[in-house]
Amino acid sequence: MKRIFSLFASALLAISAWAVELQVSYEYVDLGLSVKWATCNLGATSSTDAGWYLAWGETSPKTNYTWATYLSDLDGTMTSWEDAGTEKDPLKEYVYGGANYSKGIGGTAYDAATAALGAGYRMPTQKEFEELANTDNCEWVWCDEDNTEFNGVAGYKVTSKKTGYTGNSIFIPAAGCRYGEGLDLEGSYGIYWSSTLDSGDASGAYYLDFGSDYVSPDYYDYRCNGFPVRPVYAAPIAQITIGEETTKYYSVENFREKFYYIDEKAYVKLLGDITLSDFDFENEYAGADITLDLNGHSITGNNDDGLIIDISEGALTITGEGTIENTAEYGVAILSAGTLTVKGGTYKSALAACGVAKGAELIIDGGQFDSEALYYTSAYFTKPIVKGGIFSMDPSDCVAEGYAAVPNDDEATKADYPYKVVEKPLTPTAIDAVNADKAGKALKTLKNGRVVIIRDNKKFDLSGREL
Repeated sequence: MKRIFSLFASALLAISAWAVELQVSYEYVDLGLSVKWATCNLGATSSTDAGWYLAWGETSPKTNYTWATYLSDLDGTMTSWEDAGTEKDPLKEYVYGGANYSKGIGGTAYDAATAALGAGYRMPTQKEFEELANTDNCEWVWCDEDNTEFNGVAGYKVTSKKTGYTGNSIFIPAAGCRYGEGLDLEGSYGIYWSSTLDSGDASGAYYLDFGSDYVSPDYYDYRCNGFPVRPVYAAPIAQITIGEETTKYYSVENFREKFYYIDEKAYVKLLGDITLSDFDFENEYAGADITLDLNGHSITGNNDDGLIIDISEGALTITGEGTIENTAEYGVAILSAGTLTVKGGTYKSALAACGVAKGAELIIDGGQFDSEALYYTSAYFTKPIVKGGIFSMDPSDCVAEGYAAVPNDDEATKADYPYKVVEKPLTPTAIDAVNADKAGKALKTLKNGRVVIIRDNKKFDLSGREL
């Protein structure tokens, strides 16, 4: 729903021979999408105002948009697109081929929306523009210069089609762009920066482009050009702690990229619910030792190709209350090709709750499992090891030694989860054997070196469980 950012950004920004003070109370609108959209452009005072024209990675407007003036405040010395990504480029670490390319500038000091409005406010990603431009999500209605609703300013009225949000809309003016010192295409076209770099060229970044008869998030142009920015707002969805450093993540894309590259001990805590589109959370590093605390939140996806959480070589432990769900017909919720331990959470999927690659390990020591089958079966997969948890299906064939699947007697959960796994209770015979063994008379060492208790022609381990 519409909400006011109760935030007054007061940033005195030097612009060539003058200064502009940004002091605007922004509003945002919830269209039922992954982020909330500001009702006006960055630097604007109303929804029909063009606001600031900004070069990509710059945080204040100027009068001339060329390679020679690009990033001059950061001591940039570029003179053409060929200098992008070289030592002359202050953002070389963020562009294609740079160390921070996968992270992007979203939410950093080079994000104009973040710099002006603070954490949580940022430039939209290309995927977020794709989501906005998707006509299944929103209706785009062109308003020409004769319209009265927006005072004769041409642009698009974008209205949500999402259930519960259908009355919510934003207006995006056809504000044009600035090349060099000129203003072009105003009133005919809208060109808005995303925070996403061109995937094959250090000189370019993606933008939303529209005219009266089309809308496309798939164009890219030189970073030095001046385009408007329409901010988005998203509360942090997760934080990652490595050593003494904790970093919060405000977009799924940035969080997913960081999760993928973890190669050491890390504590990951969800701060909000996450909805995935066509990808999963994967880590492929053998050095990874990750604890994922669901913290009462959910990760939901629709991935027929497989899974939601995938640990490939390292170790992952999932704790806390929360839900991991794959709504796809042939998907699974979690997959282990390394070492995955489940201590909490709810796991849902139509096909199977989990998958375990041969040679890998998945230990279930808690949590709730709701699917047609507990685990995925094929020539390349094996069973999980179950030591605890409650289940909608019978997990007996996966129960670890010393444990048993029994009826769930908890009134609150037994209707949905009729099975639970518990440690086997000590039998009277075993208790007697342990108590009678004070002098070690019933002990026997097997050929494999294991010490057992022998009583009434039965074998027990030293804790009294029958073997």
